[in-house]
Amino acid sequence: MDATPGGTAYPDVARDVIDIIAAMAPDRTVRVTEDVTLVDELGFDSARLLELSTVLERRFDCALDDQRMTAEQTVHDIVALVAYAIDTAAQRLHPAT
Repeated sequence: MDATPGGTAYPDVARDVIDIIAAMAPDRTVRVTEDVTLVDELGFDSARLLELSTVLERRFDCALDDQRMTAEQTVHDIVALVAYAIDTAAQRLHPAT
């Protein structure tokens, strides 16, 4: 699944995730793009990543795996994780028959 802003699956989700990450980034001097790393370039630490996870869960009404959240490296990884969580939640609500 392509969850990138240029992709077709979740362009609005990707854009919103990027906006949220940019707003929460400890280092706001870095331009947030999909290939930017959360820890090394944006300055996220483990506590800030968990806070980001909570904000994303509330915004998209989904559950994110905290271990995967803290293991992901780039903004694109987080976009893909959120898209997967949205798909998983939708499948639980509307299982295929």
